[in-house]
Amino acid sequence: MKRRKRLRSRKPKGHPDSTSISTLTSLVKWRYLPLLVLVALSLFISIMRLHTYNEPFERDITSHAVIGHEILAGRQLYSDLWDSKPPAIFVTYAIADALVGYGPASVYFLGVMAAVITLFGVYWAGSAYGARAGGLWAAAFWTFICSDMWLWANQPNIEVFLNACLIWAFALIIRANTQKLEPWRWLVIGGLFALATLYKPQAIIFAAFLAGFHILLPSRNGGGRKLAFLQICIVAVVGAAVWAAVSAYFALMDRFAIFYETLFEYSRWYAKSRGGNFIENILEGFSRKRFFPAYMKSTPVLAIFAAVGIIFGLWKSPRRNWLLMLAFVLAAQIAIALPGRFYGHYYQLWLGPLVIGSGWAITTLGPKGRLGPTLLRNMAGAVGLIILLCSVMPQYKFSADEWSARKINPQFVISRRVVMEVDKMLERGETLYVWGQNPEFYFWAKRKPPTGLIWSTDLMDNPLAEKHTARALEDLKRELPEIFVVNILQFKVPPNHPVIEWAIKSYIPLPGNPNRGLLYGRPFFHILIRRDGKLAARLGV
Repeated sequence: MKRRKRLRSRKPKGHPDSTSISTLTSLVKWRYLPLLVLVALSLFISIMRLHTYNEPFERDITSHAVIGHEILAGRQLYSDLWDSKPPAIFVTYAIADALVGYGPASVYFLGVMAAVITLFGVYWAGSAYGARAGGLWAAAFWTFICSDMWLWANQPNIEVFLNACLIWAFALIIRANTQKLEPWRWLVIGGLFALATLYKPQAIIFAAFLAGFHILLPSRNGGGRKLAFLQICIVAVVGAAVWAAVSAYFALMDRFAIFYETLFEYSRWYAKSRGGNFIENILEGFSRKRFFPAYMKSTPVLAIFAAVGIIFGLWKSPRRNWLLMLAFVLAAQIAIALPGRFYGHYYQLWLGPLVIGSGWAITTLGPKGRLGPTLLRNMAGAVGLIILLCSVMPQYKFSADEWSARKINPQFVISRRVVMEVDKMLERGETLYVWGQNPEFYFWAKRKPPTGLIWSTDLMDNPLAEKHTARALEDLKRELPEIFVVNILQFKVPPNHPVIEWAIKSYIPLPGNPNRGLLYGRPFFHILIRRDGKLAARLGV
């Protein structure tokens, strides 16, 4: 009887018992837990961004959207539509326009997609330092800081796309096998760096710093500098090939001369136009005023985490990852400072190293030579996240218009209101032109700009001003916009400028009160109508 019971209790060889099944189920659940968390955080980002869906966008956003829309209509970049930036940002906006339409929907779509792509990169980089928990904490920090009002981070400006490229490149470098060539990994890294420079050339600073540190730093598993050099050579070849291909495209389209003048001659002048040079700009970037300005008011807890992590991480071992993080930080500040303008959205380049460094710092807590206790790490992460939430969540008590006003001033709120008023005066197919930096007029009115030179500052005081003026004047005479809007508050109106001389002869003030909008109690825009135009006839002038 006992023997029979023993036989019944026996299980075939390899048959999983209940304990094994339970363990396997737990492992599967843990394996997919990070993905579920990242999906939840992605949804949270998309919900947070809805709060400012109808925000009056700043001029860079509307300029990119207008140019992207006009590219889809068949107009050519640089030879017609002109902006000083490389082509990637306009192609990106054109793709979003084609997918979801022209207007706030495309801006929202781009902002959310870039933030989510970067979220996964942040997790991948953050979890490279010993534990998935570091990646999850870094992703959580990113979720709540990536829409920060003070950094203008809720809108898809160029830095948003730079972060997506650079953070993924950094994650791939950190996770690289330093004993194998892994050509496909380095081809992808080279492609990401090349794409980043097509958004903004300053991104080459990140490639240079991370590549240099990768070659110079000894690896923990004995990889040689010769192998590291070969890996960086792959990155350099990819970057050169991408820029050669882009240059060849513009050459084939007979637009290489204006492409070169825009991206090199104009950009060099722009960086020096403040009276300094690249070196002076960089030194100013590391001054007390510029290094951690008021724009960063939501990020002190992340800065503390990252700084403590770097110090503590360099004391512990391995140090290589932390030295690469230090290279990331230095490159970010140099890239911010290089143009000599210190706008709020430039400082978004800090967010990658801050959130990844914070995730690593939480993982690092503990005795030298091993990871910190789980409870201690999670308590530190929870405290940091609560402090970050206390800094960020009060921003959501403000309306979308208030977000715009608090970033700079109410100018974009006022200009959108004026656009709607001016647009009602025009019939379908009629156009308007704005003297100023106000591409939002074309964006909100959804009207074709009569000239591809949509910023009047591009017609004055720069190496290409004479060419631009001749082209803009030719366009305006051909298109004959019904309304000529003058930004009389923010931009000078030189009476001897050829475009202004033509406008004085061809336009008259709008009957009644030609001034529209008040900013700080002063008139903002002056509205003119074409002397012999259709609008003048409808108004009986």
